[in-house]
Amino acid sequence: MPKQFEDIFEASKDAVGYAAFNGAILLVNRAFSELTGYSREELLRMNVRDLIPEQHRKQRDYVVAQVLQTSEPVEYEIDYLRKNASQVPVSITVFAVKGDDGKPTGLAAIVRDLTERKRAEEQFRLVVESSPNGLLMADESGAIRLVNRQIEQLFGYERTELIGQPVEMLVPQQMRSHHAGERAEFFACSERRAMGKGRDLYGVRKDGRQFPVEIGLNPIRMTDGMRVLASVVDISERKRIHEQLQKAERLAELGTLASGMAHEIGTPMNVILGRAEYLLQRTVDEGVKKGLTTIVTQIERITKVMNQLLAFARRRTPERRVVDLGEIMEDSLEMFQERIAHCRITVDKTIVSSLPPVYADRDQLIQVLVNLVVNSLHAMPDGGRLRLSLDRENGYVRLGVSDTGHGMPEEIRAKVFEPFFTTKDFGKGTGLGLTVVKGIIEEHGGTIVVESVVDKGTTFWVRLPVDEAQVSSVKSEK
Repeated sequence: MPKQFEDIFEASKDAVGYAAFNGAILLVNRAFSELTGYSREELLRMNVRDLIPEQHRKQRDYVVAQVLQTSEPVEYEIDYLRKNASQVPVSITVFAVKGDDGKPTGLAAIVRDLTERKRAEEQFRLVVESSPNGLLMADESGAIRLVNRQIEQLFGYERTELIGQPVEMLVPQQMRSHHAGERAEFFACSERRAMGKGRDLYGVRKDGRQFPVEIGLNPIRMTDGMRVLASVVDISERKRIHEQLQKAERLAELGTLASGMAHEIGTPMNVILGRAEYLLQRTVDEGVKKGLTTIVTQIERITKVMNQLLAFARRRTPERRVVDLGEIMEDSLEMFQERIAHCRITVDKTIVSSLPPVYADRDQLIQVLVNLVVNSLHAMPDGGRLRLSLDRENGYVRLGVSDTGHGMPEEIRAKVFEPFFTTKDFGKGTGLGLTVVKGIIEEHGGTIVVESVVDKGTTFWVRLPVDEAQVSSVKSEK
C-alpha cells in the first residue's frame, strides 16, 4: 500500500477493514482494533464471522451476496462482538474492492460505532415517552416516524398501526385537503410555531370521533432529512371549562337583567291587568269585552314570562324535606287529565317498588314535572304515548319522562337547556322552562339529560341523589 494511502487508512476515525470472500480478515486499521478490543495481530488471524453474533450472520451473508451481485455498496446496521464479549452497535458500509482487471478481489468495510447515537436515541425515546403531551414525528412526505404512548391513548391506535402511515389519518376529513400544503409551508420555512393559530384544530380518533387539540410544531434536522415533532394536547376539558365560565357569566348578566325587567314591567302590568278585569266585569258591550279579554290574556302571558324570569334570576334556596316522587308524579299529572284526554294521549307509569324518598323541595320538583310533561304534550299534538318512570340507579332516584312525538335533531337537542332557546312559534314559548328545570335539578345535586330521535320521540332523564343519612334523620324525628 502506498505510504500516503496507508497514512489516510490509519488516520481514519472510522474502523476500516479488508477481507477475503470467505471472510478471512486481511487488513485492518488502528480504529478497527480499538473498536473491537482485539490487537491487529489477533484480528488478522480471525474471520469476519467471528465478530458477528450468530443471530446476525445470515444478514451479513445476504449483504455480501447483494454487493457481489450488484457491485454497489450496501449499508446496514448490526452488532459487533468485542473481545470482552460485550456487543457494540455499528453501521457498516460494505463494498467490493476490484483489481486491475476490474474483477473483485475482496470486500472492504467501513465500520462506524453507533454507541453514542444509540444512547442519544434512547434518551430521546425516554424523553418522548415520558412527556405528558402526545408527541408525533413525521417526515417531509407526511409519513409518521415516531409516536409516544400519549398519542396512542389520544387517538386510540396501536403504535404499529401509525408508524409509516400518513399523518393525515389523524386529521378530520374536511381538513385533509389543506394539511399537505401547510406541511410543505412548514418545511419550506421551518421554525418552532403553533399550528392553526387563530382557528380551532381537531384530531380524529380511530372510532371516528373528533376532539379539539392544540398543536405545537418543532423542526428537527436528522441525518436523512428534516422532521417535524408535533406536540398534541387534547383541550376538550379546557374548552368545556371555558364554555361553562362563559355560560356562567352570561347567566349572571341575564339574571341581573331579568330581575330588573321583572321589577320595572311587573308593577305597571299588574295595574293594567287590574283595570282591564275591573272594566271587563262592568261592560255589556261584546266588542269591548272581546278586546278586554284579549288584553287580560296577553297581560297574563307577560306576567307568566316575568314570573319565569324571576324564577330564573332569583333562584331561591330549596326548602327541602323528605318527599315521595311517586306522589309528586301523581299530583303533577292530575293537572293535565283533561288535556291528556282531549289530545288522545295514553299515559304509562312505571314505578319500582320500595323506591326510597328524596330530600328535596316539593314545589320545585312539581315545577320540574309540569315543565317536562308540558314539553311532551306539545310534541304530540295529534296524540301519542306519554311514559313516566321512577326507578333506582345506584345512589340516585331516576325519573324518566318520555313521549312518542316528533323528536329533535342533534343541533336542537344540544341547545334545549340554553336560556331563551325555543322551537315553538312566536308567542307560544319563552325558552326559559327547561333552563329553570335544569337549574332546579342541579341545585338539588342532580343531573338532567335528554335523548331524542327525529320522528321517534324524546326522553328526559332526571337523576336526584338519595341522601340516605338525611332521609333517615328526618324519618327518625317523626
